[in-house]
Amino acid sequence: MTGGPLDIDLLADAVLVVDADRRITMANPAAGRLIGCPPGDLVGHTCDGLFDWHDSDGSRSDGGRWPAPTRLRGTTRIA
Repeated sequence: MTGGPLDIDLLADAVLVVDADRRITMANPAAGRLIGCPPGDLVGHTCDGLFDWHDSDGSRSDGGRWPAPTRLRGTTRIA
């Protein structure tokens, strides 16, 4: 490993990179296969719009209990 950025396209696992607003900024081919569309088509969408959220008990959720962006570790809001 050279210490450079990781090429997520080489990973077998599905990877979505999201910003502080939960908008997808990068997706790898495995994520595209899992979700059912080309990875490039995922970029720009929010996670809230792509996933059918369920709580741990299996009941349907609106995703409103996702942590607020200010509580997500490592996020920084710019602008």
